[in-house]
Amino acid sequence: MSLLKIIIIVIATGVVLFILLLTYTLWPTVRNVSDNKALNPFLNKSLTLKRKAFLHLAEKPESTFLNYILNERDDFPGIAIAELPEGTIIRVSEFKTYKNSVSGFMHLYAIGKLATPSHGTIEFENEMGGTDPSLYSTESGVDLGLALWQDSTDIPIRYEK
Repeated sequence: MSLLKIIIIVIATGVVLFILLLTYTLWPTVRNVSDNKALNPFLNKSLTLKRKAFLHLAEKPESTFLNYILNERDDFPGIAIAELPEGTIIRVSEFKTYKNSVSGFMHLYAIGKLATPSHGTIEFENEMGGTDPSLYSTESGVDLGLALWQDSTDIPIRYEK
């Protein structure tokens, strides 16, 4: 085998390995964290919304897992599907984290179902907040604030990795 062929093989192998490493590094990370002790009590139970919420139909990049998004804002990008009054029943089936490899930030999502009179049963996602402590924090966890099914008398959810 000539020296030129060996050099070409080494360079081609290096390029392929570099592309694979770059792909692995930039691929987003999704984890099911439903077994987290702070989140587990809310799984597969009927939860009552304590505040008015809105359901929107959105495409990527506004949605992460599902196209229907449940949130408190009525000006969310996408098509407004329904205004959900306080007292609406939802059921959360799992919690997932999504780590964007470009920014490096991780967000927590509640994935669940709700029933609407006009659209039937809809699967939704609800972004609950970032799970990364402040850059200068020495704490391992972060307070997510109150979920849509919690009121001011409840203790905010504290996410610990």
